[in-house]
Amino acid sequence: MEQITTLSIVVLQQGISGNQLTEMKSSGVTLVVPKPYLSSFPKEHREDIWTLDKFVRHVESKQ
Repeated sequence: MEQITTLSIVVLQQGISGNQLTEMKSSGVTLVVPKPYLSSFPKEHREDIWTLDKFVRHVESKQ
């Protein structure tokens, strides 16, 4: 089994600022949100945010 070495934070909060998202990315943290929430984040950061589905598929692929 491959070890997962990235840090992910699953949140139900919308409206995290661009500065906070930049800080998370620079710290190696992946933000995970429900797909409907993705549109509430700045467009320039959306490609760095994972949906719950993507996160679950990633974890399953590592098991």
